[in-house]
Parts: sequence; C-alpha cells; structure tokens
Amino acid sequence: MVVLLKKERWFRWFDSGDLQSTQMLLDIFEIARQTPHCNHWLATRERTFVREALAVSHTPDNLVVRVSATFPDVPVRELYLDGVNYANVHKNEPPIGHECMAPKQNGKCDLCRACWDRNVKEVSYAEH
Repeated sequence: MVVLLKKERWFRWFDSGDLQSTQMLLDIFEIARQTPHCNHWLATRERTFVREALAVSHTPDNLVVRVSATFPDVPVRELYLDGVNYANVHKNEPPIGHECMAPKQNGKCDLCRACWDRNVKEVSYAEH
C-alpha cells in the first residue's frame, strides 16, 4: 500500500466498506506514518475498533478518522476522543459543522478538502 500511495497527495479509505478489526486500523496508522506526503481520510462506524486502536497508538498527523453517524439528524457526539473527528448525516435538520459540497459538485470533492482537515471537527452529508 505504501508503494501504491507513493505519488498520491490525498487518499480516502473505504469509499464503500469499513474497518474489519482494530488491527486493520493500526495497520492503516502505520501506512499513514510511512506516507507523510499523503493526506489520509477514513470514515468509519466501527467505534469499538477506534477506541481500541487509540488505546495503544495515536492517530498520525496526516490521517483524519471520522466516526460516522448511524442515523440521520442524530449527531455523533459520544466519543470526543483525541485524534477523532465526526461525520453526520442531515435529512430534516440543518447540517452540523461543515456541509459537504459534493452533491452540488456532481458528487465530487473538487477543491474541497474539509474531510481531510482535522481542524474541521464535524462534516455533515445530505442523506442520499
């Protein structure tokens, strides 16, 4: 994976799918550490794996882990751990934090990099 990311500046883990274990997240931490030139973003609903990984290692500076909401309009706020950001889904309520612009940009991030920015604590995606 490190070789495949050699020329990448931005990488999103799991366009479809999720973490399979705590060890998998720890392996992703290591890949991020070995690719400091690349900014990584990982969305996950696997809260237990995140908690367990953070108990033994810190999140690399070039990786943003976004714990995703399970239900629309119910913000993710139960973790608030160092090294974790959040992804919410809005349907009937206003967005929480930064509103994802992809639906207005043909489903693409385009120049937006909010999901990769650890200073953007919460990103909201419109339910689709």
